Amino acid sequence: MIKLSLSNYFGEHRNLTKQKEYFAQAQEMISHVPEVATTSPVYLNAKAQLEYSQGNILAANKLVQESLSAAKESKNMDHLIKAYRLLGETYQDLGQSARAYEIREELTTYTDSIFAANQATTFSYYQTLYETERKEREILTKTQEIESINQSNMAKLRIIGVIVFLLIISAVLIFLWKNLQHEKKKKQMQSRFSQELLKNQEAERVRISKDLHDGLRQNLLLIKNKVALSKDNTTGELLDTAISELRSIARSLHPMQLEKLGLSKAAEHLLDQIDRETEIFVSSEIEELKGVLKKEEELQLYRILQESINNVLKHSEASALRVLFKRIEKGVELKIEDNGKGFDFSEKLNDFQSLGLKTLKERIASMQGSMKVASEKDTGTSLSFIVYV
Repeated sequence: MIKLSLSNYFGEHRNLTKQKEYFAQAQEMISHVPEVATTSPVYLNAKAQLEYSQGNILAANKLVQESLSAAKESKNMDHLIKAYRLLGETYQDLGQSARAYEIREELTTYTDSIFAANQATTFSYYQTLYETERKEREILTKTQEIESINQSNMAKLRIIGVIVFLLIISAVLIFLWKNLQHEKKKKQMQSRFSQELLKNQEAERVRISKDLHDGLRQNLLLIKNKVALSKDNTTGELLDTAISELRSIARSLHPMQLEKLGLSKAAEHLLDQIDRETEIFVSSEIEELKGVLKKEEELQLYRILQESINNVLKHSEASALRVLFKRIEKGVELKIEDNGKGFDFSEKLNDFQSLGLKTLKERIASMQGSMKVASEKDTGTSLSFIVYV
């Protein structure tokens, strides 16, 4: 691909010697690269460009028509635009001005359609942001209503308790029984609410990730191509950085590796990334768990792994991290261990501002699994999660 691109570059800059040289090198290599066939648009376009540079306008015209057909089949935007432009030039040089005009009209129509699609994607992106904010406001309102109801219920319960205590012991027992049922129901409601909230969050992450990948990323790539034509290297590097950051954000919102590779491979990929990008020594023992868990359970376990590692990176000051992912008799166990500064588990769990453990607990509870935490100050931390199969 690089050789063919260099051949095109020197062809556009009227350096026929270099153009032939790089095209010949690419032709020698093409038998070893099955991804780039002689019928692919990139090869046909490079060959047509060479014929055009040599003055073989008719041959170039035929080749670029083949390149255009192949580009339409592959739906590659860059190949289509290059083919349209070169085809228009060949028709112009052959004296077929009317046909050259038609080709340029087709190119204009195609580029306009791309612009319209980008506008629609941008609108969809902002509409998604609006819907997300609206849902967050609704969730906040419902939370406040629940809190108000709870406060009202507690006040009523205290009054009823005093009255029942003054009346008869049996009434007190009935009240206690009702209160127990009420608390049980409230916990069930809170559990269901938390599970629905997690599901909505994942759905929104997938939606936003898709919008970022299909919309904004395509816009950045289009801008990058235009910048490349203007040879503005500094802006090109900034765009490369922006595209890389966008990919990272999209992956964190929705782990594509989990869908493509499965839970075990996605976990290995995540740990390899942590090992490369941080100074923490990472070790792991991960068994192949394909087909053992449901897709929703795999996603929840992957999120638990992500959040646990994030807590280690942010708070533990650890120099080493160990992850175990294995099949056990009861189901599947995930264990995350570090040699950091540790913490007092009871203080963290009761601290409302510390949502890390609470979130992990909610996620494992949504799968009817169990969570075990072993940690003391200055002795490191061990988190164990079991999903029963």
